Amino acid sequence: MRESILRRIERLVPVLLVTSHDLPAADPDEVAAFCREFISSGTPAFRLLYLAMTLFLEALCRLRFRRSLYSLRPAEAEEFLESLYSSRSLLLNAAPTLLSTPLYLAYYGRDDVQEALGFEVRALREEALRREVVR
Repeated sequence: MRESILRRIERLVPVLLVTSHDLPAADPDEVAAFCREFISSGTPAFRLLYLAMTLFLEALCRLRFRRSLYSLRPAEAEEFLESLYSSRSLLLNAAPTLLSTPLYLAYYGRDDVQEALGFEVRALREEALRREVVR
C-alpha cells in the first residue's frame, strides 16, 4: 500500500475513531499498521474502494466546509460525520462506516481495551484453545 494512503489513514484516526474517555487512547501508528495489513490482505477491488471512499469523504468535507477534514475542529468533524451517518443516501451513509471499520477493529482488538471493557482476555483465549472442533 502506498505511503500516501497510510498517511491519510493515520490522519483519519482521531476524526473517525471516537472512543470513551474511560478507555485507553488510540495509537494512530498501531491503527494504521493494522489497517495496512487489513486492507492489503483484501481484494484489489476493496483496496480501490477504500481509497475511493477516503477521497470521497475528503471531497465532501471540502465542498461543505471549504476546509480539509483534518483541519476541522472536533465538534465540526463530529457534526459532519453525524450528518453523513443520518443521511438517506446509502453512499453518504456508507463512506464513514466503511472507512471506520478497520480502525475500530484495530482499536477494540487490543488486549488493554478489551480488559477495560470487562473481558478476561487471557481466560477467553485459554477456553478457545481448549475447545475441540469435531465435524
